[in-house]
Amino acid sequence: YITNNLRMSNGPKNRQVGVYSDEGASPWCVECTCNMLSLRSYTAVKLSAEDVLSGKWTRSLVGIVFPGGRDSPYHDKLEGQGNKLIKRFVEEGGWYLGICAGGYFGSSRIDFCKGDPEMEIKTDRELAFFSGTAIGPRYPGFRYQDSSGELVVSISKPASRHPSIEESGTMKVYFNGGCYFSSTENDQLGYSTILWEYVGSADTAPAVVGCMWSLAGLSFVGCTLRWGPEI
Repeated sequence: YITNNLRMSNGPKNRQVGVYSDEGASPWCVECTCNMLSLRSYTAVKLSAEDVLSGKWTRSLVGIVFPGGRDSPYHDKLEGQGNKLIKRFVEEGGWYLGICAGGYFGSSRIDFCKGDPEMEIKTDRELAFFSGTAIGPRYPGFRYQDSSGELVVSISKPASRHPSIEESGTMKVYFNGGCYFSSTENDQLGYSTILWEYVGSADTAPAVVGCMWSLAGLSFVGCTLRWGPEI
């Protein structure tokens, strides 16, 4: 559904998508992302931090994906120049898809593991495609050391609030430490749309949001979606 709504341009570059695969990116999530793109007839091009900082990719790709893993190493390696290149790429018509850690990375603020002395992260981020806060984990139990926080959760389209979305529906997705997206009156949310929401025992909360950036760029920031034969 998400890749169906991403911008596609004419020309030889319109099927090539960059997938960040440097420090912080989970190898399994990278491969799942590449498989997902292949199923949509895109060609995945793995990018290191050095590749991103070179800027060469902006001339050959239609989109860039930051997969699941850890957001902090993304920030550490791309702070400043790397993020400026990503924002300029989107401003000029490319798209950004953040999955789990990439969802945190693409938001204005992060509020992660609040109150945990070892894992808490409460800070701003530079990309700010979503101008609110990525808060997580949405469900308890996450640990970096093992898979104790892994879950299969349900998300659904909020068709009643956004009639332009095709039809209502629910699907199962893999979850391990992902966020939900929260905004306040001070956040500039005129160009954001909730595409999917968490459903189930917890209160409904935004799981995937689409954000307009500049006049041309459409950036999708997803928090928990990972693809593979297990889902």
